[in-house]
Amino acid sequence: MKTSYYGNKSLPPDIVAVRISRGAPRWRTPYKIAGVARSLVPASELMGLHKSDYRAVYIAALESAGVGTIMAELEPFGPDAVLMCFESLHDGTWCHRRIFADWWERKTGGVIAEL
Repeated sequence: MKTSYYGNKSLPPDIVAVRISRGAPRWRTPYKIAGVARSLVPASELMGLHKSDYRAVYIAALESAGVGTIMAELEPFGPDAVLMCFESLHDGTWCHRRIFADWWERKTGGVIAEL
């Protein structure tokens, strides 16, 4: 499993893209979006929160869902799934996909690299 963003032009067209954003891209992507991992989509209440508050609330939601539920939701996409959202992270921004990746590594030992 890996993470990336919809606008990443270096992604190959055969990736297994899994949406973890509230919305989908409004432009044509070179890859097909295989589905949505709803337990990783941030709740609308998170929008506009400061990073530290956002992180705490998002992690609480991950804890509530639990590793087993999240694993079961991601399993159909296979080990090559790429969890996708909108933030590019190139300018030092932060994103929930990396908060999830850090949480996942702490909980399971599994490293989720950014493409």
